[in-house]
Amino acid sequence: MEILANTGLRRKEALQLKWKEVHEDSIDVISLTAERTKSGKWRNVPLTQKAKQALKRFEKDKADEYVFPKHDVHSMSRAFARVLARAPIAEPKGSLHCLRHTFCSHLVIAGVPLRTVQKLAGHASFTTTEKYAHLSNDHLSDAIKMLDDE
Repeated sequence: MEILANTGLRRKEALQLKWKEVHEDSIDVISLTAERTKSGKWRNVPLTQKAKQALKRFEKDKADEYVFPKHDVHSMSRAFARVLARAPIAEPKGSLHCLRHTFCSHLVIAGVPLRTVQKLAGHASFTTTEKYAHLSNDHLSDAIKMLDDE
């Protein structure tokens, strides 16, 4: 779960992720005919320290080609539902895809430009990324402040 929240990978992208695509500081998200990403595009996602730590916990299974060798679409979703049910949240709801939204939201809140968020998330359309723009309330006033700094 931590890997998805810190990389923005889609569930299917995580399940297709091979160890040869995991590097010291990044992950290559590969889109091939047999294992196509939703956008159909390849991308490179830099790894946060939390993502690196989470990947280290999976290294014991590195003999397998895949990072998540014993998982399928439904088992990952069930695991997320169990974690969510144990969370100290009044009305826990959501799906595994919420972790992708968390990744994008945290980037926007941190002030990352929307175009960069689009590239990291692998959104084919900028319109999809624009849905996160409301999380950056200071972007207009920050833009004007740049003119004052000249």
